[in-house]
Amino acid sequence: MENNHHNYSDSTNDEMHTSETIDVYQDQKHSEQLYGDYQFNSNHQYESQMKQDEEQDNRLMAMLIYLLSLFAGIIGPLIIWLIKRKESKLVDIAGKTYLNYFISYSIYTFVGTIFALIPLFLVDYNENLTAILVIFTVLIFIALFVLAIMSFVCTIIACVKYMSGKAYSIPLTIPSVSYTHLTL
Repeated sequence: MENNHHNYSDSTNDEMHTSETIDVYQDQKHSEQLYGDYQFNSNHQYESQMKQDEEQDNRLMAMLIYLLSLFAGIIGPLIIWLIKRKESKLVDIAGKTYLNYFISYSIYTFVGTIFALIPLFLVDYNENLTAILVIFTVLIFIALFVLAIMSFVCTIIACVKYMSGKAYSIPLTIPSVSYTHLTL
């Protein structure tokens, strides 16, 4: 009799085990439905987050083009632009506008320095023009100083604009390196 009882108990356990398996399977199926939807939303959120991160990285690289120009001249911005220009339209525009700015302001500085130094050589040959040449030289150096201050301020403005994702062209820039447009 004990055997029958044991068999009965085994069959009860088997039935319980079977019903637990069915419940677990139904819970798992229900969970897959729930988590499947959640996983889809999670993937969508993940992709959205990746796009935002990529956009943030592009804005950061565009901003760094101008920020590095304060410390590294043309080398730092040129390296960033050459590496990242194909990956981001914003970085490409920032690099091209920076090159235009650098070329333009280099020309202004070079020409201004030449015009400031020429009168210094003429002072010895004509003493009647000495006062005029000194005033001319001082005015050119003042103009170069104002150009340097303007360059610094516009570089900071460009950093802020590019970090916010907007294109910016520094005033008095000669468009020597072509770009399609500045609107993003």
